[in-house]
Amino acid sequence: TECTGRDMDVANIKTFIKDFSTEGQETLISVVCQELSVGMSKELNTIWKDLILIPLAQKGHNIKDYLSKVDGQEIAITLKLDGCRCTFEDGKFMSYNRKPYEGLVDLSKQMAKLSDKVVYDGELRYYDSTGKMTRQEVKRRTDEILSCDDTDKKDIDFILFDHIPSEDFGVKVNLENTFKIRREALDLLGKTELFSTLPNVKTCDLLAIQTGLDNVQYWLDYAKENDYEGVMINLMNAPYEYTRSQNIFKLKTLDSFDLLIEDVYEGEKDFKGTLGGFKCLYKGFPVNVGGGSYLTKEKRKEIWDNPSLFIGKVAEVTSFGESTNKKNDNISLSIPQLVSI
Repeated sequence: TECTGRDMDVANIKTFIKDFSTEGQETLISVVCQELSVGMSKELNTIWKDLILIPLAQKGHNIKDYLSKVDGQEIAITLKLDGCRCTFEDGKFMSYNRKPYEGLVDLSKQMAKLSDKVVYDGELRYYDSTGKMTRQEVKRRTDEILSCDDTDKKDIDFILFDHIPSEDFGVKVNLENTFKIRREALDLLGKTELFSTLPNVKTCDLLAIQTGLDNVQYWLDYAKENDYEGVMINLMNAPYEYTRSQNIFKLKTLDSFDLLIEDVYEGEKDFKGTLGGFKCLYKGFPVNVGGGSYLTKEKRKEIWDNPSLFIGKVAEVTSFGESTNKKNDNISLSIPQLVSI
């Protein structure tokens, strides 16, 4: 089952695995929790076609590791939308993991008015008619609507940031169809009379076209002031690739927090038997902090062997802002990373 969090599902799984050995139970639990690493790569597809699912939508890297790729290049800067990644192809809304979004009846009718020879790439996002919801609240409402069982989901926008001919999508990388060409065509589409009749279909705003990253901090500040997650950097002369590409990059805004360290917890997988991270407090709510460049392999062992030297101290943590725990509505932090103690 895909819903492993329900009490009934957990009970069924426990009943199924109880007759296995301890080792067998641990293996089955890791399978159910999607934590089992089996060392398989997509190269196996050359032997068994489509054995390993390969998402087709293009994704970007964090720009901090690829600054040389952008230096001196013509780039386009757009806002980074915190929605649910989606492509519209063959009349269906598909997630990045190749699962269809069901129930978007009205939105499907609107998209059906556009060319069926094109795959549209963008984000599904809840339409906040009040304009008063925070980014985190909009993201949560988006997730709630898309995951519910309603057969006719309302108030969801499809915000387009790219499009590719259907005959190319997932088949070949067209070097001549650069982002510059694709974006110009998308802008023209957005200005047509037909597009104006699609109330829930929009294009992602193009903030700037420039050379290199000069002045990019201005746009990061703009994103933060308007409660966006950050910006996207697209190389103008680059084709659309069906993978995590070095032609598109994300640059997010970060906030810094000082959190009291309450306790430590053990790691999993490669970190089993050593530090997984710190249990901290943020506004009185528990937050686990287990990532960040500070936590090297050696540092994890040092802390795990001497936890009392760190408990009670203050952790400097960066995060992409405040978030809310879906299970219990507790306040939390989005992807907290430890900087120092």
